Amino acid sequence: MTARFPFVLHASMLSLAIAGFATEASAGQNVFSASGSNVQINGKLFKVIGLRLSNGLVSDAKAQELITNLDLFKSYGINTFSVFFMGSRFGDVKGYLPDATIDPTYAARMAKIIEAADARGMVVLVGCLYWGASTAMDGLVGWTQTQANQAIANTVTWLKTNNYRNVFLDPDNEGMSPFTDAFLIAAGHAVDPSIMIACNRGSASVGGGSPTDCQASSDLNIQYGAKVAGKPWLESEGVPDATNYWGAYSKTANYDNYIRIGLYTSAYKALAISDAEDAINNNAGYVLASTWLQCGPGQGIGGPFMTPGGYSNVADVDANTMAVNPDAGVKWWLEAMQAAYGAWGSAGSDGGAPDAESGGAGGAPGAGGAAGTGGAAGLAQDTPADAGCSCDLGARSHKPGFGLASILVLALGLVLRHDSGNHPRHPGIDRQCRVHRRRDRSRARGSGNRWPAAARAKATVRRDGQAGSRVVRRSRWCRRLASRINAWAAAAPWRRA
Repeated sequence: MTARFPFVLHASMLSLAIAGFATEASAGQNVFSASGSNVQINGKLFKVIGLRLSNGLVSDAKAQELITNLDLFKSYGINTFSVFFMGSRFGDVKGYLPDATIDPTYAARMAKIIEAADARGMVVLVGCLYWGASTAMDGLVGWTQTQANQAIANTVTWLKTNNYRNVFLDPDNEGMSPFTDAFLIAAGHAVDPSIMIACNRGSASVGGGSPTDCQASSDLNIQYGAKVAGKPWLESEGVPDATNYWGAYSKTANYDNYIRIGLYTSAYKALAISDAEDAINNNAGYVLASTWLQCGPGQGIGGPFMTPGGYSNVADVDANTMAVNPDAGVKWWLEAMQAAYGAWGSAGSDGGAPDAESGGAGGAPGAGGAAGTGGAAGLAQDTPADAGCSCDLGARSHKPGFGLASILVLALGLVLRHDSGNHPRHPGIDRQCRVHRRRDRSRARGSGNRWPAAARAKATVRRDGQAGSRVVRRSRWCRRLASRINAWAAAAPWRRA
């Protein structure tokens, strides 16, 4: 028992350290930023290809449906999606309480979504105020600029406290609120200027405030925000023929949901694809909006649908407009994006992607992906070589914190260093690996000095490097463990500037 105690101690410490590391790594792995006319992920050029899932917080079930399908969306090239704390039409999410704090129920759903996205190298556009046709405003009608500012400040505080960096904010959907967006942006920046906040107010906005002031104070402009030199712009609510699509095509009187849900004519499909490619190739990106993705649960529809759905190959889109057609959906658009840009790889990987200057379609942005025709080789442009500690992400920067995982792994390192061994950084791991390899070999040999046939068979498996031998499994586990800890320790927070 005494001889085994050091290994048991190491295993216990290791379990705590890995658990702590997983907690810390669940957020803050990826950082969204803006630099010049581009947006970035981890300091590298990033093109937004996304979906507007504004009603994603309507229920626990729908939030989980979104998380469940993230990998599927990612396989189509989707790297961004928007989810709103308030609104939207027919969803009526009430994420803000009358005192401008975030409702804990919706905060918990948003947290799960952001963390799941971060683990996959994806970005979340966090929508805040939705002052449109929705009961989400119930209880907030008495708000002044003070309460609106506080809601944005509270949202940024929540993001900062949880170290959510794979995000950017739309503080006021389409500039529909009566509040001054420049003040909303300033309130968020006062809490943390490294969290990007967009301007979505333009000459077509129906709310109050100056579009010019909003666009001057934002980190990027989206949808209604103007396209100006030196600042990123992306389409955050892309639909074909917006006036008609969000008008008579998708709405009718006295009906608490959209009609023609997920149905598109051939002309609408072609327009949605060409608009997306134009915004991706020549601007910062495109986020598709669809009645399929953001319809409400009312009228027995059961929306929103957090899935690709079908191809909308429907002969007559005007037939039975209030029913959900079995082939309704946006799979046709997703496949077009996949064909043009490929599947989305992990953030910071070197794959093909469109370039703002090239205007061509790129290849898959996965590790080692080849550039497509006319595309730029590599989704991301490398940052300076000295950016390993605190990357220069345009006008903002983020430095990882010293969390619980750091403390636990430091403690693990101290315990491992206490053992004698030859490993230069983690002698304890090296020593225990050798002990188990010797013990397994002894058991395989049996009582004699010559290996029996069974042991020789095991040795053959070990030499061939195949799984199945206890020696192979355990020694591989030891080597992987030591390698991972060494790699993590080399970039440990306590060694950073």
